[in-house]
Amino acid sequence: MTKNEYVAALRELADYVEEREWPEKIQGWIGPQDTFDTPNLSFSARNKTEFGLLCAAFGSFEKTRDTYCTGAVATLPSGVKISVITSRENVCRKVVVGKRVVPATERIVEEIPEHEEEIVEWECPESFIALAKSDSNTGE
Repeated sequence: MTKNEYVAALRELADYVEEREWPEKIQGWIGPQDTFDTPNLSFSARNKTEFGLLCAAFGSFEKTRDTYCTGAVATLPSGVKISVITSRENVCRKVVVGKRVVPATERIVEEIPEHEEEIVEWECPESFIALAKSDSNTGE
């Protein structure tokens, strides 16, 4: 990305932020810090209501998830990404669908005996924006 493209992307990001309603206090950061890489604005929601409010501010977005987090990402025409993540437990419900036996393993330092692990799936709400109206801030 050239310097001029970077400046245009920052302007586009500033316009995006200015046009929307945001929670009063949110934890966010802009990155990466490498010179003239595409800027990205990221938020970390502390609970499901804050997560829902941020998703509502995005308007349209793609849902994301990884091992521990659930999120939403909006991508602007310049490639700038605005994202919000929260702990999966904040917005999804853990459902144990079974158990599996994990055989004992020997390690150089310690032995791990055979044990059971839960097999889980996560049921996440269809609408992240609806979470903005939530009274409860647990994953239930």
